[in-house]
Amino acid sequence: MAGIAGIAADNTSEEVSEMLGTFRYRGNAGITVFEKEGTTIGIIWNETEKETVKECLKAGDAGYLSSPGNYARVKPGKGSFIMTRDELGAAPLYYGNDKNGNMCFASEIKALLPFTKEIREMAPGHILDGEKLKPFFSMPEGEKTAGTPGQIASELYKLLDKAVTECIRTENTGSWLSGGLDSSVICALATRHLKKLSTFAAGLKGAPDLEHAREVAQYIKSEHHEKIDRKSTRLNSSHRIR
Repeated sequence: MAGIAGIAADNTSEEVSEMLGTFRYRGNAGITVFEKEGTTIGIIWNETEKETVKECLKAGDAGYLSSPGNYARVKPGKGSFIMTRDELGAAPLYYGNDKNGNMCFASEIKALLPFTKEIREMAPGHILDGEKLKPFFSMPEGEKTAGTPGQIASELYKLLDKAVTECIRTENTGSWLSGGLDSSVICALATRHLKKLSTFAAGLKGAPDLEHAREVAQYIKSEHHEKIDRKSTRLNSSHRIR
């Protein structure tokens, strides 16, 4: 996923480059920082977002579309920004004001920490025009589901199991596993339809996600693999989680 950052001030290319550098892993296809209308903005991107990034840059904006419903866009103007975040908030976006009162934004919180301590999350399905936050999307009211909580849970299980099963094409199947709810449920359901599931986790040494992923892998008896601190490690027989 691409990443964007910026400050509503001239001559802050060095600062914006520093912000982008904190999440450089978000893009390996290109990086650019430029000034427009009293603001400095930058973006890094992968090959998959290249065309949408080019479209934004051509318009003088910073933005990307990773997939349908997963986008962020920032339009500089008159020393401020007009920011847009996708309807459900799949693309991360945060903002705040620096010590000089200049608005700044970034795809990740850590990029903003050296510049502001009052960091706010951009609301999904909203446009921020200066200080005014306006919604452009709201979830439509769906049909109420009939049945008891147990019946609803049973139906949800069937739907999730069907979705996972349809993604399995061969016995040689693997999945990312972060230890969070989504990936844990997917992997647990997949093991019901496979003789062996390979699971993968990546992170820094001591990261809680890695520990949680190990616990889940041990519980579902997957063949677990990790990438830690830039060193890829396939767990050997004494460390493989079974």
